Amino acid sequence: MLIIHIFSLLIRPGSHLFHFIVPGSKNICNTLLSFYINTYTIFDSAFIFIAILHACILTLIIGGNFMKERGYIEQLWREEKYHVLLHSQQSHQMIRNALKTDLSLHQVQQMIDVALLIEPSIGSVCNAFDHMWGYLKKCANEEERQQSKLLKADFINGKIDTQTLLDFLAELANKYDVQYLLQSRVLNTKRKR
Repeated sequence: MLIIHIFSLLIRPGSHLFHFIVPGSKNICNTLLSFYINTYTIFDSAFIFIAILHACILTLIIGGNFMKERGYIEQLWREEKYHVLLHSQQSHQMIRNALKTDLSLHQVQQMIDVALLIEPSIGSVCNAFDHMWGYLKKCANEEERQQSKLLKADFINGKIDTQTLLDFLAELANKYDVQYLLQSRVLNTKRKR
């Protein structure tokens, strides 16, 4: 009985373990456990056990759906993050911060869609280029490193367009099989959303 009570204290609402066990389902499980813990005393361990059992069932029901949707959200962000960064560093940062909260896939997609409406600036394109180049510079040869610098300078001076920069990065990502970049929609213009 004492073990059940200790376990119930570990997974009480607000505890770190509770929110680790039940991600994304704070409101329902907090309400349920609060009801049981506030209603029954330490000596009513059978009722506490029932509360734990209910919390575990809710974890399976709610947590399973949350984890599935969270996986889709992470995949979407993996595909779109550099596309968003290309358009706006502020939007990129805002979405990154928002992803630390409980958002639906639909909400994340809406935020991305709004960000992609922003006209890319020279600075935002260079920033996205630099971030993606960071994955390639260690494996690129000296000629490719020099070409990277020249292309960026030509872009800043208006001699080439954004697509030329992206094509260069896509070519190297394919050559060196950098999967993280190959998954990025901004480098894979043939893939449709």
